[in-house]
Amino acid sequence: MTAPSHDWQLTAVSYGYSAERLAVRDVSLAMRAGTLTALVGPNGAGKSTVLALLLGHLVPTAGSVTFGSREVSAWPRRALARQVGVVPQHETPAFALTVREVVAMGRYPHLGLLAAEQDDDRAAIERALARCNLLTLRDRPMDALSGGEQQRARLARAMAQEPAAYVLDEPTAGLDCAHEMALFEHARTLCAGGATVVLVTHHVNLAARYADRVALLSAGSLLAAGPPRDVLTAERCSGVFQWPITIHPHPGAGHDAGAPQLVPLARSGAPTRASLS
Repeated sequence: MTAPSHDWQLTAVSYGYSAERLAVRDVSLAMRAGTLTALVGPNGAGKSTVLALLLGHLVPTAGSVTFGSREVSAWPRRALARQVGVVPQHETPAFALTVREVVAMGRYPHLGLLAAEQDDDRAAIERALARCNLLTLRDRPMDALSGGEQQRARLARAMAQEPAAYVLDEPTAGLDCAHEMALFEHARTLCAGGATVVLVTHHVNLAARYADRVALLSAGSLLAAGPPRDVLTAERCSGVFQWPITIHPHPGAGHDAGAPQLVPLARSGAPTRASLS
């Protein structure tokens, strides 16, 4: 039997929050199973709107969004929730929950709200806690954690769900360097297991090192999509971010050797550190 497809596809998608202004304009983008796609661009580029369209939270004004060769709007919400794990940038819990309780919520699409955990549920929760380095924090209240620790708990919740695809919205927000790297390593591991991973990030250099494909958005339009070395050019990035940028290859050694790394330049005439002291 052929394994089900977990590809996402946006085809000529537009969306406007008002009739006067489109937040996303004629975007076509394929996100294949087993790959990591990073959505990058300046604030207001349309990245969060694209995520909302992928998840069916918004319905396109024009064009189509499919997941597994099926219109996202045609998926029953619980069925889609079993297939897609979501890591939001921020959330405010309605109740005081421990880390373990939050991670266990990843099993709800499989269990429902009232069903008791089974052995496979408990095993999935333990694996997720371990992979996100949260075993020693399992009984700690979420509101007693740092912002970075809370983000790791949200990632573990998505992992406990064991979905076919992941959507990560600014997943490294609040994380230190080691945990930033660990999160992108986790994302690569998920892809190696066949998952489709889509993430929004302002950390363009990490995206260039770990993503299979980068989609560069600006003012609601998709300017380029493809391998990072093809998309992230000095001329294109300088124009999009409205700042002089040069590109240097990552020194490696490793899988990311040669990946394009953005280096913003000081503008001519900008005050120096000496003049500010």
